[in-house]
This record gives sequence, C-alpha cells and structure tokens, in this order.
Amino acid sequence: MMYLKIYVKSDNLRMFYIDAIKKHNEKMTNPYPDSGFDLFVPEAKNIPSHSTQKIDLEIKCEAFYESKDNHWISYNDNNATIYYDIVNRFRTLEKPDNYDNMKIPTGFYMYPRSSVSKTPLRLSNSVGIIDAGYRGNLGAFVDNISTNEYNVEKGTRLFQICAPNLEPIHVEIVSSENDLGNSERGSGGFGSTGN
Repeated sequence: MMYLKIYVKSDNLRMFYIDAIKKHNEKMTNPYPDSGFDLFVPEAKNIPSHSTQKIDLEIKCEAFYESKDNHWISYNDNNATIYYDIVNRFRTLEKPDNYDNMKIPTGFYMYPRSSVSKTPLRLSNSVGIIDAGYRGNLGAFVDNISTNEYNVEKGTRLFQICAPNLEPIHVEIVSSENDLGNSERGSGGFGSTGN
C-alpha cells in the first residue's frame, strides 16, 4: 500500500479534500478499493480552443511505502482515529505498537480520470510522473482539442494520483508544508531533471 500525504494551503480547497480523503480511506476496508485518488481543480479556468494551458492544482504531496510488512491503516471517524488491520480485518482505537515504521519515498503517477473523455481536454503528456523527491505544487498541462473554448469549473475532478503498481493508496492531509518529507529535489518541476 502506498501512503500519500497532501498539503493544501487554501482553506477553501482543503474542505474539498477533507471530505474526499475521508471517503477514499473508508473504501480501503472494501475488498475492491479504488486504485486512484481524485484531484480537484482549485479555481475555475478558461482553456482557449486549440491551446495548451497549465492547471496548477495547488497541492503538494509526499508518497512513501513503509519499510516493514505493516498491514495497518488509519482513518478518522467522528474525530477519532481508527486503526484497521487489513489482513486480519480488526479495528481498534489504540495505536498498534508496530504502526510507525521507517518510510521509503516513492514516485507516483498522475493519470486523467476516465470522465475527462467527456471533455475536449487531454493531458498533454498523457501520464504525469511525479518523482519521489518533488515537493512543489502538482500541476497538469492540458490540450483543448476543440474549436471552442472550454471552461473548467472549480472543484472539477480531471486527474487522479495512482501508485506505481495501481495498489490502494492511504491518503492523509497535513497541516503544514513542513509535514512533507525533505528532499534534494524540492519544488523544481516540469522538466527540471533533464533537458
């Protein structure tokens, strides 16, 4: 299981994510959890016809795996943290002794959601590869292939984050950018690691 920490600076946008994360993590106890975690467009944006535009998603992330074969996840339910053993299907309010483990950073993917096919937009590079050490805002370049401009409404979900092997993702919202792990890469994005 991949763990994803998300930092959202905007209080307005944070409200979208708090609810979405709760619903997403609750599905982790389902035998068929989602492979992707949906991302929200933070502000309405006009995409002119036959153009390529960047959508800044205004979130920063850190993804990692745990170093041990830990099978616990946690989620919030009515302001209480519930710990769930996904192997033995056991819930508890007490934090298990082996819950905290060393983190192994990982890269992850940004894919278009299937519903993007109902729009004239296409993710310009088809799949976004987010390096393990990237800590800048996530963003996406989209092509409007229509002869008409296209307006993306605030809160629209066009993209999703997926683990490298499409396994389930446990998502946590953090209150500070400092809660994301440090890296040598930092916030350099979109072609910053090559020519």
